[in-house]
Amino acid sequence: MPPCASSACPADAGFRRWHTSDKSASSRKCWDCNVPVDQRSPHFCGQCKKIQPPAPTANQFQLLGIDPSFEVDERALEARYKALQKELHPDKFSTASPEERAFSDAQAAAVNAAYDTLRHPLRRARALLRLHGIEPAEGDRVEDPALLAYAMETREAVEEAETRPELEQLLAESRERQAETTAALREACGKKDWPAAAEATTRLRYIFRTQEAILDKM
Repeated sequence: MPPCASSACPADAGFRRWHTSDKSASSRKCWDCNVPVDQRSPHFCGQCKKIQPPAPTANQFQLLGIDPSFEVDERALEARYKALQKELHPDKFSTASPEERAFSDAQAAAVNAAYDTLRHPLRRARALLRLHGIEPAEGDRVEDPALLAYAMETREAVEEAETRPELEQLLAESRERQAETTAALREACGKKDWPAAAEATTRLRYIFRTQEAILDKM
């Protein structure tokens, strides 16, 4: 469907209305029947079954309907994602109101983004940390001397590697370090030791960046 040319588009109006609301996610009500929306299933109204606009405060775990945890059953996550995409597909709302079609597009996009986050261990860890008030480190700033040394030494090794076997060896070593760091991250999250989880997440970020550099050169 082509986008509305007018600022008075009903879909845009509805979207603005819900996304500028000061209602918390826990007090959201269905736009059609005014019944409270169950946050365990925030995509549709449990009463009238109407599709709902995305909750402005919903996190990736809520959007996929799973508990916020680093431990994720990947098969269950994928199954949940596919089921939601089927329920939210725009084709199912081809005869619905412009507002509902806009909600369908927005909900499908939000579920897509949430799945892309939760299926990857690093992005999942960062999302979990944000739920606990910790903003993961960004950029190239490194305060851990051991991590800084590892990053510099590995970068030099990648730059100096001239054969595929050399790169494969570096990749194997990096994946061993990834497994160790992921185990430490899993343990920290299990203990709810969020500062330790944040440190492990930073280490994991640099390990993945190293692997990307290796794979780019292979």
